[in-house]
Amino acid sequence: MISYKKSRAFTLIEILICISLLAIILSLSVVSLEPMIAALKERSPETTLKASVKRAFEEASYLGKEVALSFDYEKKSIVLREYESAKTICEFEFSEKLKAEIEIIFIPIYPNSISKNSKVVFNMAKNLNALRFSPDGSMTPAQIILTDGFIESVFLCDGFSPILLKNEK
Repeated sequence: MISYKKSRAFTLIEILICISLLAIILSLSVVSLEPMIAALKERSPETTLKASVKRAFEEASYLGKEVALSFDYEKKSIVLREYESAKTICEFEFSEKLKAEIEIIFIPIYPNSISKNSKVVFNMAKNLNALRFSPDGSMTPAQIILTDGFIESVFLCDGFSPILLKNEK
């Protein structure tokens, strides 16, 4: 009489079936997640602008050099460069749908004088080509106008914080 020992291991066929089932389940889940991943990649122009200002503050501090943030009118993107060498550090792209309509204007805000009631009067100068960020955490105080088609958003930079304050009209 032949006796068989019970094996505690999986057979090759059982392992192959499990692997093929896992592959099928993963392929279905990736296909269903594609729209969600695409939506996450497509950020609003406002979010892109805020992220670029924050990154400029961080890069100036990290590099220990002045950096400049500018808007490239040809590529329709925000460009972060070293101020002295003009070497590009990174670019912030807008979604393809909005690229044709995006425009960003940097207007410097310089304190002109202090009035009698101790309020600062600001002098709005001509537009800037770029905002400068220093390693000490300061930047050019400015008003940033972001136009995306018919929507115009105005942000204020106080010169010492990477947080943009939206100016509500």
